[in-house]
Amino acid sequence: MTHSVRKTPLAVKLSLAISLLAGILLLIFSALKVGHSLPLVGFIIPDLCHDLGIAFLVSFAVAWLFEIYRSVRHQMESMRTSSTS
Repeated sequence: MTHSVRKTPLAVKLSLAISLLAGILLLIFSALKVGHSLPLVGFIIPDLCHDLGIAFLVSFAVAWLFEIYRSVRHQMESMRTSSTS
């Protein structure tokens, strides 16, 4: 009885990595107050970077959990079909 191991596609891994990296970089930029000296928008940019960084990290977590759920569900279904045949 062999079970097929479903691997995560490369595109999914890349999108997760990019989301995580973008979130971390935006949080670093907000902590360094990048763009704080710009006139008219200088007070908005650090807060915007912080909020976008948090949003990217939350999207990473949700996508990662969804990928784990999908992988486990596929594994359970493949085990169910192989045990009935």
